[in-house]
Amino acid sequence: DLVEGLAARRAQILARATAVVTPSHYLEGIVRQWPGVPPDLRTIHNGVDLADYPERRPVPLGGRALRVLFVGRLTNWKGAETLLLATRALGGIEVRIVGDGPELPILSTLAAQLGCPASIRFLGRQPETEVRAGMLDCDVLVLPSGYEGLSHTLLEACAAGLVPVVSDIGGNREVIADGVDGLIVPYGEPAAIATALDRLACD
Repeated sequence: DLVEGLAARRAQILARATAVVTPSHYLEGIVRQWPGVPPDLRTIHNGVDLADYPERRPVPLGGRALRVLFVGRLTNWKGAETLLLATRALGGIEVRIVGDGPELPILSTLAAQLGCPASIRFLGRQPETEVRAGMLDCDVLVLPSGYEGLSHTLLEACAAGLVPVVSDIGGNREVIADGVDGLIVPYGEPAAIATALDRLACD
């Protein structure tokens, strides 16, 4: 009943629409399949204000740990558990997980059970200013999710000068060229994330 109700509501909205705008070509392809979509269907990518982010120059690690950041709601499709599993064999990295959600107790238990050599900290939900400051203090953003239209977090991390490691889904490829702007890994494969992080720790 709920799905039918949502479909009916969508049909009502589309019947009155003269144009539909999506934030990624990936979502445009999905919306194009909806019945009743007007011919004027276009993509306008999400953006961030670069003035909010100071210029950042590459700095060698100098022996310190690689700082890895995850930002997102802790739900099962965001893939934070994949990042945790990737750290099992990785020393010399520090993982900061920013966000809250229903998976937090499970993720906290998993981190304790893994006995990872990496340092893992759960920082909870934070205001935008603190998230931005945290980005400027880290080296890598890991976005291992199973669905992304066009992630604001990814754009913000790029603006902050982080190297993104992202899953090969949704609109991520519209932001990242693998090996150029960041690293793209298969969704749901901890070993691929571990390989990417090990590569970045040595680069």
